[in-house]
Amino acid sequence: MTNRARSGLSSFTVCIVAVLCLLLSALVTSLAGVSANQNGVAGQEGGAIVSGHVYRADTGAPMAGTLVTLSPCYVNGVGWDERATSAADGSYTISARQFCYSATASSLGFVPQDYVTALSPMPKIFNLTSGDKLENIDFHLRVAAVISGSVSDAKGQPVAKISVSAKRLRFSPGGESHLSMVQSVMTDGAGRFRLDALAQGDYFVCADGSHGELGPNNPSPGVTYRQTCSPSALSPEKAQQVRAITGQETRGIQVQVAADKAYSIFVEVQDPEAGTMRRMYIPTLRPAGMSSSQGHGNLITIPWIFPGTYTLSIAAREVGQQDAVGEGSQMVQIVDSDVHVTVPIGKPGEVRGRVALQTTGVAFSDLQLALRSTLALARSSINANGNFDFLHVVPERQTFALFDRSKKAYLKQVRCSGQDYTAEPLPIESGQVVSDCDVTIATDAGVISGTASNDGKPAAGVTVVLIPRSPEQRKIPLYTQNAMTDAAGHFQVEGVIPGDYFLFAVPFDIDAPYYALDFVDRNQSRAKSVTVRPNQTQVVELKPTTP
Repeated sequence: MTNRARSGLSSFTVCIVAVLCLLLSALVTSLAGVSANQNGVAGQEGGAIVSGHVYRADTGAPMAGTLVTLSPCYVNGVGWDERATSAADGSYTISARQFCYSATASSLGFVPQDYVTALSPMPKIFNLTSGDKLENIDFHLRVAAVISGSVSDAKGQPVAKISVSAKRLRFSPGGESHLSMVQSVMTDGAGRFRLDALAQGDYFVCADGSHGELGPNNPSPGVTYRQTCSPSALSPEKAQQVRAITGQETRGIQVQVAADKAYSIFVEVQDPEAGTMRRMYIPTLRPAGMSSSQGHGNLITIPWIFPGTYTLSIAAREVGQQDAVGEGSQMVQIVDSDVHVTVPIGKPGEVRGRVALQTTGVAFSDLQLALRSTLALARSSINANGNFDFLHVVPERQTFALFDRSKKAYLKQVRCSGQDYTAEPLPIESGQVVSDCDVTIATDAGVISGTASNDGKPAAGVTVVLIPRSPEQRKIPLYTQNAMTDAAGHFQVEGVIPGDYFLFAVPFDIDAPYYALDFVDRNQSRAKSVTVRPNQTQVVELKPTTP
């Protein structure tokens, strides 16, 4: 099953939204309470039944006292879940109201685990209806790694009730990365923390700013702590990563935080395009980010911001929708007082043009163009004459992408207003109309297929990653693809742009470190070299490795 790096996540999101729309009525009619007991049985009378066991991953022994949770698919206002605690033999049974859920198991000293299948690393979504019985939903929990230490202020005094988190770098195709939180805890009265549910790996350990209580060692009102990563870095780029090892505790990690005066940003959003539509306004503050915000209509308050210069962005969304319909931004400078700022939401732009196919064999009806930004994904069909038109484009930097049912086509070149935007984003201003885009689509993509195995045994659920040999092409997301092996270890990567690549078979990792630009340089000895020629299928055999 091929998962094109540039479109899989969006497809998954669309699927979930569709499921939620179908099942929302079940939420309205079924909000009764839920109970959990120590005998492995809990839930709703007359609902669906989910059952299974929890085992240790290392020994296979059953685990008693593990909390198994069915979490509803995301809908605003849903605050309930279904739970049971595993019995002495590791078994559990949950009777759940009809809805869609994901399942998680957690136990002290072990890494929490989402339920996934062997063929997909993404959490399995269960669409439950009354009378359904799902059995053998089993979990195998790994022993956790632990990082512990303490947080102190500039005078060496312990800081109580401050949030401390373990964060990891998460990569995306093209080499971009961001920090993702894995676990967060609060320090105790002596400033001590213990992060006890970590998988093995390298982490940034950060004290996340706002304190929870005032005391002799805490700042005065209006003053708070700056986010600081161990040992005393104000940004992860200057911090030291901490190694966590399965079954071991890394002790003595020190984080020293500095207190500073903090202020609030009061925002008024101006959105004349909203009309009578109900819209939500989502703020983003860069580079420092923010710990919280409060909104009421078109008014937003962002508290606890330190002196400095920031870019404040506001994404406008229709209530119940995920993609933005508008965006506005403003530079904000904080010196020694609160700041009031007005942010206008820009009018949507329009992008249109014409598509040319280099070769035959693919119909325009099989193709769909897309514009992707950090806020939204816009799509446009291509008519019989090759014309396309994006009518409502969020004013932001937009990247062209292609959805292809034939699995044979790829973007060869994109030119708008005489400039090449094949690999670079197209900037769209408020109300701007770009009407002269020429898109060239090639239909000579190749295919890579084969088998991954270990000592003659098929390797199921392994991630196969295709990375270009050219360092410059690694920065362009459309050149990097991945696939997942099936139960027999087979994989197939379709729609490959002809060229020279490295092929890796690695364990699935939600942080996707194989998208880092230096991954090939560090792991080239584990790669299989392959040259993909136009319209050809390459068959290769792979042996999974651990980077």
